[in-house]
Amino acid sequence: MSGLTPLEQGKLLEAVNRLSDQVEDLNDRLLVMEAQVARGRGLLFGIIFAAGGLSAGLTNFLSTYFGGN
Repeated sequence: MSGLTPLEQGKLLEAVNRLSDQVEDLNDRLLVMEAQVARGRGLLFGIIFAAGGLSAGLTNFLSTYFGGN
């Protein structure tokens, strides 16, 4: 590292190490958030399908017993 004093080199090295640690931490947090989104998406699709099935069943029940045909 030409042109830098040993003190400046040390500060630069410490800053790079701190930045590397922050990037690793943020990557870990991102992986956790992606897993949460994937679980949430699956739960949302499950709720939608369950609501569709329940409404179809309720419609069938109502038309059978109260439809008059």
